[in-house]
Amino acid sequence: DGKVEMTNSLDESITESSASTLTLSTSINYIFTGSSATFSLPTVAAGIKGRRYKIKNRGSSNLTIDVVGGGSTIWDTAAVSSVIIAAGASAEFVLDTTYWNRE
Repeated sequence: DGKVEMTNSLDESITESSASTLTLSTSINYIFTGSSATFSLPTVAAGIKGRRYKIKNRGSSNLTIDVVGGGSTIWDTAAVSSVIIAAGASAEFVLDTTYWNRE
């Protein structure tokens, strides 16, 4: 499936993936290494307020971030249903009670 899981010195899990689709789960840090793909954040209703994900796009193309089940529950500069992380860029997302906030 193109995934490699590692643990860093701070005991934060890291998932490296080249998969074209991936639903984020227990890892905190994700590194994308493939071509165009979509990573999905858990639903806001999952009850994981305060969860933070760090995503680095080390791939060759854009990485789309959306939310399982759809809906405009990502807050960038407004509520949106997906955001793009360009090749070479990174982003963090933290969940409050309503939105995955892009930092």
